Amino acid sequence: MTPRVVCAGGAVADRKYHLVHPPAGGTSNPARGWSAHGGVARNVAENLARLGVAVRLVSRVGDDDAGRRLRARLAAAGADVTHVTVTPSFDTAEYVAVLDPEGDLVIGVAAMDVFTAISASDLDRGLADGLPEGPEWLVLDCNLHASVLAHGLAAGGRAGARVAVDAVSTAKVTRLPADLGGLDLLFCNGDEARALLAGPAGTPDDEAAAQVVAAGAGAVVLTRGAEGLLVADASGVRRHPAVPADVVDVTGAGDALVAGTVAALLAGGDLDAAALAGATLAAFTVESDETVRTDLADLAADVPELRELSP
Repeated sequence: MTPRVVCAGGAVADRKYHLVHPPAGGTSNPARGWSAHGGVARNVAENLARLGVAVRLVSRVGDDDAGRRLRARLAAAGADVTHVTVTPSFDTAEYVAVLDPEGDLVIGVAAMDVFTAISASDLDRGLADGLPEGPEWLVLDCNLHASVLAHGLAAGGRAGARVAVDAVSTAKVTRLPADLGGLDLLFCNGDEARALLAGPAGTPDDEAAAQVVAAGAGAVVLTRGAEGLLVADASGVRRHPAVPADVVDVTGAGDALVAGTVAALLAGGDLDAAALAGATLAAFTVESDETVRTDLADLAADVPELRELSP
C-alpha cells in the first residue's frame, strides 16, 4: 500500500522494570522485568499500522539482534520498513524504564546515539520513494537532530503533507526552531511547551499552549495527565477531561495519542474529536503492559471517530 503517513525518528529496544514496592534510593529494588519494542516514531507507526493506516517509518538501527527484531515486529504489523536503515557503526538505541507499583514512570534512561545518523537525505528519500503524490501526514519526533527537524518542517509542506511533531521530552523539544512555521500540530505536555518557549515554570498550561500557536504552530495537543488535555489553535484553547483508565503501565500512551489523533484526522474528524479519539487509545494502552496493544484494531472499532477510517 502507498503510505498515507510517514513517521521519522526513534526505533528503540525497550527494557521495562515494574517495581514491586515504592522505590527506595541507595538499595536494590525488587521488580518484574521484560523487553519491548519502542521508540516514539516506531510506536506511532505500529499503532497506525494496527489501525489499518498505510504507514512508513524512517529511522536507523544497528546491525544487531535488537535492530532486526524491531524491523521484523513493525513489518509484521503491516508497516513499510524499507527506510529503517541498518547502520553497523552504531548499536540499536536502548531505553530502560523503571515504573512504580502504580505503573507511573520513576526514571527513564536512554542510549540513542544512532539517531545522530538520521539525515535530511533519509527523510527526503522516505517522503519521495514510490510516493508520486506524497503522504498526507509527516510525523516527526524530537529524537531527530535539530537540523533534520527544521528540514522536516519545510520538506513536509513541499511534499504536500501536514506535519505533526511529538516533543518527546523537555530536553529534546528545544531542538525545534524558534519559528514554528510549517508545523501543523505539536503534541507535548505543559513542561515541554514551557521548555520550547524558554518560558517561566509557572506559566499556566493554557497560556503556554496559546504561545506555541503564536510562535507559528497550527495547533497544539497538550496533555495534562489526570487533568485531561488541551487543544489549542487560532480559534483559542479548549479543555477536555481525561479518559478514565485503570493504569497498568504508562509506557506508550503518548504515542497512542499521536497515532489515534492522526488516524481520526485522516478519517475526516475535526481536531478536538480526533484528540479525544487519541486520548481513548492512550487509555486503552495504559490498561495493558504492552507498549503498543496488539488488539488495538478491535478496541478502536468502538471509537466512533475511527470507524470510517479506510486504509
